[in-house]
Amino acid sequence: VIRTILPANNGLVNGIDIGIGQGPDGYLYVPGYDSDSILKVNPVDGSTSQFVPPGAGGLDRPRTVLYHQNRFLVTAFGNQAIHSYDMNGQFQQSVVTGFPGAAGMIQDGPNHILVTSDSINTVRRYQLSDFTFETVVTPHSGGLSGATFVYRLEKIRKDIPNIKHTWLVGAGTVVDNTILIDNFYSTSGGAFGEQFNPDEIESINWGGLTIEFDSCHSAYMNYQSDSTYQGLPFGSGGYQIFRLAMNVAASECEENGYDQVTNNHHMSGAFYGGVERDGEGFFIDLLKDNRAIVSWFTYLPAEQ
Repeated sequence: VIRTILPANNGLVNGIDIGIGQGPDGYLYVPGYDSDSILKVNPVDGSTSQFVPPGAGGLDRPRTVLYHQNRFLVTAFGNQAIHSYDMNGQFQQSVVTGFPGAAGMIQDGPNHILVTSDSINTVRRYQLSDFTFETVVTPHSGGLSGATFVYRLEKIRKDIPNIKHTWLVGAGTVVDNTILIDNFYSTSGGAFGEQFNPDEIESINWGGLTIEFDSCHSAYMNYQSDSTYQGLPFGSGGYQIFRLAMNVAASECEENGYDQVTNNHHMSGAFYGGVERDGEGFFIDLLKDNRAIVSWFTYLPAEQ
């Protein structure tokens, strides 16, 4: 144990449940099964605030919190529902009703979630566009009992065909000196010029990426991917990256000194991996509210 972020018997939340979620602000959103509430916790200093106060809006026994596209989805066991809340913790609607025992919930690709029921002991796949569902684990299959959590152990690898170079784009959160991107995307099916057909484009959840800065002009990039190209995995790894061209924010950082920096403006700009990574590079565009868009221009995996 390094430190305790939220101590026991804290008087703020009771019955911390399975599905603590992280928002785009870097805060943890902690479901309290026994307090019928969701607590917002700063993982750096442990400060807290009530995101959904006890019993607000009739919330009954929340189990899992999942952030998706400027809202939080919450499995509410006592309500037999999945609720949607805005970024301020205000109830929006019940996107799923009549689902007894709603418990574990994960996003399993850009377009759907997997949700368990520990009452009827099943797993459903819900489409995020309209919350229609299909049953992927039938009730009590294999003697399943108390279905509380779900995780895809072996993810389906998607092949990315017919390109030599590739580029990846993702939007992430800036936490202290690090950019965190959980979902980095690529596309397939495109063609140059008049042959381009938007109906042929497929968006592929490529993997995740972190960029941790250690100076005004350098950072360490680390990636992890489940995708393949013609059966060859992108895999995982990382390397040091350096600023390719000086911009205004970088000049200000250099003048003031990295240890005196009070904002993250120096993260913006063009970066590359040095002469050893010719033809590769990153464009980082900072947004408001500690968000960033990162574009990575790179290559496809080669046979070893």
